[in-house]
Amino acid sequence: MRGLLSGSMSFAVPLTGGVPTTGNGAPKRTDNITNKRVQFSGTFVGWSVTLQGTVDGTNYVNIGGAVVAAAIAEVPEYWRFMRLSVTTAGAASAMTSALGGYTVGDHE
Repeated sequence: MRGLLSGSMSFAVPLTGGVPTTGNGAPKRTDNITNKRVQFSGTFVGWSVTLQGTVDGTNYVNIGGAVVAAAIAEVPEYWRFMRLSVTTAGAASAMTSALGGYTVGDHE
């Protein structure tokens, strides 16, 4: 196992013309990461996001409730992919989210 480097796994918010918008961000593959945590930071004025996960790669479900302020969310295992779902979009670059945990696999 090795720890993820800071900022190596950030979740993207959907953009239209470079401006944050509502909808689903691009998924990140997370099935090789254990002890997952997601840190939400920045200015949350106007933001409401929900972390979502899927096992089958198609049907996403909410992981916890909407995030409207800086927080760290513990993520239960096992999610093959995870993404952000944006209900209300705020100012560009005002909110960030990063995944932390330990990778597992061939390099051990």
